[in-house]
Amino acid sequence: MAEPFRIPSGSMIPTLEIGDFILVKKYAYGVRLPITYKKILDIGEPERGDVVVFRYPPDPKINYIKRLIGLPGDKIRWTADKKIIINDKPVIYENDGEYLTKDRIGRDINVSQLKEFLPVNNSANKSEENSVEHKLINFPGFSQAGEWQVPEGHYFMMGDNRDNSSDSRFWKFVPEQNLVGKASFVWMHWDWSDGGDGFKGSRIGASVD
Repeated sequence: MAEPFRIPSGSMIPTLEIGDFILVKKYAYGVRLPITYKKILDIGEPERGDVVVFRYPPDPKINYIKRLIGLPGDKIRWTADKKIIINDKPVIYENDGEYLTKDRIGRDINVSQLKEFLPVNNSANKSEENSVEHKLINFPGFSQAGEWQVPEGHYFMMGDNRDNSSDSRFWKFVPEQNLVGKASFVWMHWDWSDGGDGFKGSRIGASVD
């Protein structure tokens, strides 16, 4: 079963844009009872690199979407130069040019775009079978470093727009029962906000990876 969701913010740029409507596979991580959200049928398990819709832990009435970075038991480090270290193994990055976006006051700005290779099985190898490749953006400057140990039954999430994302670096972990589903693809794009780009046919069918 798939369900449509709209992306209201830029925290997942460049993977998802403001105004994207995405389909989410609700049973990707199992079938759950309503209200209690207890899992009654296992179908699949979350993996590093998945783009996940979940109920925001501080207010479960709100749905959030982020990328899964840390699995239960993982040690996650976020460095001042905006790199991830998982279980003492640095994640591999490659420069991927620049990305045109807007700063906090709406001005156009070119920022660094990177390819990130998240390890599927703790391997420090960026081969296709061992890692999930995706793009992210970083604004100029340094970040506040941190380190977290992911508890059992919880997950660590981050946005691909690393400098403009409210995620596990700030409000910690997502309980397993808060998972809603795995993002699949963009089925429509319409941004009617001030300065938005309206209908954008080129986004239709874009995969979420």
